[in-house]
Amino acid sequence: KENQIFKNNIEYLKKLGEIEEKTGINAMTISNLSGIPRATVLRKLRGLIKKKFLNINQNKLYHLNPKNLGPLLEIHENVMKRLSIFSSKVYNLTKF
Repeated sequence: KENQIFKNNIEYLKKLGEIEEKTGINAMTISNLSGIPRATVLRKLRGLIKKKFLNINQNKLYHLNPKNLGPLLEIHENVMKRLSIFSSKVYNLTKF
């Protein structure tokens, strides 16, 4: 569905897990979008596959593993909380 609205990040990640295996993103695209060297991207992706957070298909496209979203959702929630705390502190510093 196009232009789908999600109530929160958790709902979005769950929906990502439902996407068919023929879709995904390759390591070069991740490297180009993030500015992280391709070798580093590949090393991190291998680690995420080993932890079963990601799957890779025959076309070397990476996608979320829908069977292992529980731990990923917990990590994501923790990261978002820490990011909001950091953002608040930075914002409060700019009030001077």
